[in-house]
Amino acid sequence: MNVIICEADPASAEALRQAVAAWVCGRQLEHAVSVTVFHSSEDLMERFEAGLRMDALLTGLQFQHEESGLRAAREIHRLDPNLPVVLISNSAEYVYEGYAVSALRFLKKPVSQQDIDECMELVWRRYLLSRRDSVLIETRAQTLRLPADSILSIEALGHNVQIKTTDEVGQYTLRKRFHEILRLLPPDAFVRCHRSYIVHLRYVRRCTPQNVLLSNGDLIPVGRTFRAEFHRRFRAWCREEDASPRRS
Repeated sequence: MNVIICEADPASAEALRQAVAAWVCGRQLEHAVSVTVFHSSEDLMERFEAGLRMDALLTGLQFQHEESGLRAAREIHRLDPNLPVVLISNSAEYVYEGYAVSALRFLKKPVSQQDIDECMELVWRRYLLSRRDSVLIETRAQTLRLPADSILSIEALGHNVQIKTTDEVGQYTLRKRFHEILRLLPPDAFVRCHRSYIVHLRYVRRCTPQNVLLSNGDLIPVGRTFRAEFHRRFRAWCREEDASPRRS
């Protein structure tokens, strides 16, 4: 998930970044969330128009010698109406302006950690819902959309990745960086177990300190660096499945 902070004041921007980072750390989502800071709404618009992907925008509203942050938020909302936007200001006079961009929240400075935690929980839930159904993978040669639940595992092969699936094709090889694929996956279901492997927790049938057995019979190695986190995530997934009869 790509979180964008746009705030003219460097001290305020850093405080926001640290608050978001604290939420990320507390939720153990370092593998799934990145934060980028802009100090200019014009720079943000330029990057957005050049293809910057945003999953959430936290923006201040006052920028010296520039169009207001609200104007930039309106334009971004026009182009991406589903983007969660959080407006931040010293003055409550902008509260009603938030309706113009369907703002998720309006926060008045100084922003507290609790404010950020509540906002990020909402943003995270929206993000998971939007990513649960399918994964869109774009390369220079093709665009591939796969149901997330059809992906068994992903392996890094040099400059390529090999995706094992449950569909009739069974396997896709794409020229894509491994870490870029990891950011595209629903982070509640996929976990890295080795520097070269990602697996879907739903298809794990057995795990040991050394390897993982998937439902298709593939035996995937577990790297020492990833062992503790993988086993923690797998146990959490199993507990959630046991508590949720709706899952198949």
